[in-house]
Amino acid sequence: MKWVGWDGKPSTSAEKVASFVRVLEGLPPGTWLFVDHPALDTPEMRATGHVGYETVAVDRQGVTDAWTSPAAREIVTHRGIELIGYKDLLRK
Repeated sequence: MKWVGWDGKPSTSAEKVASFVRVLEGLPPGTWLFVDHPALDTPEMRATGHVGYETVAVDRQGVTDAWTSPAAREIVTHRGIELIGYKDLLRK
């Protein structure tokens, strides 16, 4: 899953939430690993970035918003998705 809009720019928090919800709804049974970089849009994060990726704070806030959204949490509960950590992943 790639968090970019159609124009190649980082998508908004709402777009990230909608995309993550679609992915969760469509997951087939099995063990899945999602890797991303959540953060908060803070002055410290706004100081992070480079030419071509100046919106790190906004982008990573969107990741946090997607992972913690009520819509995503509802799907996790409804589908019985078990959230695990790396230790649990190694046991599977």
